Amino acid sequence: MVAYAFAVYGGPVGWLAFIGIIWALFSFFLAMMRAIILYLFIMVGWHFY
Repeated sequence: MVAYAFAVYGGPVGWLAFIGIIWALFSFFLAMMRAIILYLFIMVGWHFY
């Protein structure tokens, strides 16, 4: 998929698309980690309440 994007775009536009995909995955991963940590904090707080 990434190689296909490079083959289609090439040049700076391909790099921008590649960075955009990486950034989207990174943001999604951060959001998931935040949700999981928040959930764990809520569960632990609820148990010790």
